[in-house]
Amino acid sequence: MVDGFFSDIYVLVEHRKVDVVNEFLECFVPDNQELADEYEIPQYSDNPEIIFRKATELMHYCETNVEAAHSIYWFNNQREDPRNAMVFYTNDGKMILGLSIAYKSQEREWLTKLKQFLQSEHACILYESPPPENSADFKKLIQK
Repeated sequence: MVDGFFSDIYVLVEHRKVDVVNEFLECFVPDNQELADEYEIPQYSDNPEIIFRKATELMHYCETNVEAAHSIYWFNNQREDPRNAMVFYTNDGKMILGLSIAYKSQEREWLTKLKQFLQSEHACILYESPPPENSADFKKLIQK
């Protein structure tokens, strides 16, 4: 393992259901904490239209506002793999769920677990890199 580096495991989901994100967190990082204090709409805006204080508020917003692209990160308080959990709401109405694990540490096992849990075959492993912003680009990436 290379200290401080992570393998990022991503799986595409064809919907944006809050319940699925909650089940994902409960399964993979039940003792988690949000890594942001607030979430702006649009993300990274200097003049946001909306500011949410909790990830759950943003998750509900993104479930019904399918054009909204945003990301949420959670830290695993147990300080073990998976180290972080992530959701990326794509700009085309889907979401990509992800886990960060210690670099090259049982990548295939975690990938298999996440694909089975989410019942999706659209998955990849990247290194210290976020996934593409839409599902078409994600699918192109995994075909390489």
